Amino acid sequence: MHLKTTLWCGIAIYAAALLFFQSYAMTASTFAYTFVARNITGPGTLYSERWSRDFFYTAAIPFLWLVPLSMAFMLGAIFSKDRRALHIACVVVIWMAFMVFFSLACFDYAHANQPTLSNAHNPANSDRWCCIYFNITGSGCPNVAPCNPGVGPAELEVNHVFKYKFWFTLVFLILLIFDFVLMITWVPDAVDSKRRGTAATAAVPLLDEESGPPPLPSAPPEKMERRITMVASKLKSPFRK
Repeated sequence: MHLKTTLWCGIAIYAAALLFFQSYAMTASTFAYTFVARNITGPGTLYSERWSRDFFYTAAIPFLWLVPLSMAFMLGAIFSKDRRALHIACVVVIWMAFMVFFSLACFDYAHANQPTLSNAHNPANSDRWCCIYFNITGSGCPNVAPCNPGVGPAELEVNHVFKYKFWFTLVFLILLIFDFVLMITWVPDAVDSKRRGTAATAAVPLLDEESGPPPLPSAPPEKMERRITMVASKLKSPFRK
């Protein structure tokens, strides 16, 4: 398979997976702008879920589109080392940024649904966390009584939207590593091979079916005259005895 065809297929697969990931992650993630928090500083205190770590992570998801866009830009001039370097830079910067988010998500995943004040705003907590731990002072839970029907600690699960973003982030981190390895190993070799093949093709004159092979270079007139004279002197005349 040709180099460009392979990379365009990779762009299509990456873009399809990213579109599926982004469409759910950004629409299913809800961040209440303001709501009444019962027990932070006093009755009626307004609380916001925005500007949290999970909020910034969700807002950063569209930046993943820089990877297929920079690769498509690179394919516009496949022999350009500058464009390839730009794509590699995009991959490295985005991988490092999302690796930080993923590391923090691992910490949140490990402490999901714990009954502590420091864990009250963990994005990995179940949506029903406040049904049980609403009475922790400073938790910010809006309810003042257990949920009806009641919920037990064993029934709390890791937030489904958080798990979706967590595992998809891991998938994209692996894809970015695979992209980086290709860009520094296989792609340069394939480009150099393609460049050598193009140069060799340009050096060999192509045959035109209508005009035939290119004409042979003709000898100078002086040499042709001497050759004709030499050949004529060697031939015997039919009238000479």
